[in-house]
Amino acid sequence: MTLKSKKEKKQNNIDAKKFWKNLWELLSRSRGVIKKLFAVIFVLEIVNLIGPYLLKLIIDLIEKSGFEKIGTIFLLVLLILIVYQIISFIGYFSNRMIFRVIAESELYLATDAHKKMIHLGLNYHQKENTGNKVSKILRGADKITVLLWNFFGEVAPTISQLFLTIIILFVVDWRFAVIVSFFAPVFIIITFKLNQNIYPIRKKRFNDMEVASGMMTQSILNINTVKSFVQEEREVRDFYKISNSIKQRILSEFYKILNVGIFRNFVIDAGRVSMLLFGVFLVWKGGMTIGSLVFVVTISEKALMSLYRISRLYDRIMESSEAVTRLHELSKQESDIKNPKNGIKPDDIEGVIDFSKTSFAYKGSGTEALKDVDLRIAAGCVTALVG
Repeated sequence: MTLKSKKEKKQNNIDAKKFWKNLWELLSRSRGVIKKLFAVIFVLEIVNLIGPYLLKLIIDLIEKSGFEKIGTIFLLVLLILIVYQIISFIGYFSNRMIFRVIAESELYLATDAHKKMIHLGLNYHQKENTGNKVSKILRGADKITVLLWNFFGEVAPTISQLFLTIIILFVVDWRFAVIVSFFAPVFIIITFKLNQNIYPIRKKRFNDMEVASGMMTQSILNINTVKSFVQEEREVRDFYKISNSIKQRILSEFYKILNVGIFRNFVIDAGRVSMLLFGVFLVWKGGMTIGSLVFVVTISEKALMSLYRISRLYDRIMESSEAVTRLHELSKQESDIKNPKNGIKPDDIEGVIDFSKTSFAYKGSGTEALKDVDLRIAAGCVTALVG
């Protein structure tokens, strides 16, 4: 492998450790709520397993004694109703916490970025056009909140559910746990490889989308200039060109996802069928009751089908990685203008300011913003340079 290909491969991979570290720093104000949310989600997934277990007891009771113990069966059904209400109650508070994290983070991510950019020097702002900067801040904050919704609403419950399911299956019969432990990683590896392959396409698509957003913003902000120089057709042509490039990348990306999706579906279906066949075999041999079979198939089906949620998380990470990096770097950006905390602020200022053949250039710029300027500012005057 050449040095260039190694470098390209590194650029096409996401540093997961760095990504989560940067995101955790950006969400510093919500850490307390997030930790509590993890605990609530885990408890909720434990309670979610009680319903299938009660159903197992009902089926086993009917199989063993018919409807002779109808009172006990009715009580178990009533318990299932109570469990459902407990799940609804915990889910209510869980969703409130998720909405709180999302709403608060969306507020301070955008406002902190805006505040930081307002206080940075002009040298920083000359590196990008205004349209791109505004677009990147708003799109970046939006992508992070979408990632949070996906993680807390789908992935955290799925991870908890998969973990608890494997533990329960080990207790019921360790061979069930082995089946799930085999197919789940295969699905995750296929998903990882897929996203690794489409990341370069997705990265270019996001860059093009930001360029397109910036172009539209600049065209409208500078509409007087566009019309003064009769550049309407050129603006339309350039915007169509970048939009068409975005369309082609979207098609390429999603065709790859659809092609690999066939293999991912096969892995999940093979896992589901393997669990069912092995369970039926144990019932046939008398090693398991029908109720236990229903319980095992129910929780394993739910766990395996939930793996699609994890694949969506990886998609969201890919989409928001640039946003997290950009906002994190912005938060660490230092202004090139240092204001002393205990600076002297005089009550009265008298005198005249003279500039004689003064030149000035921003750091890193090869062009002088001012060149050989002579300027005299009298006391009490307000003078501004507009360029």
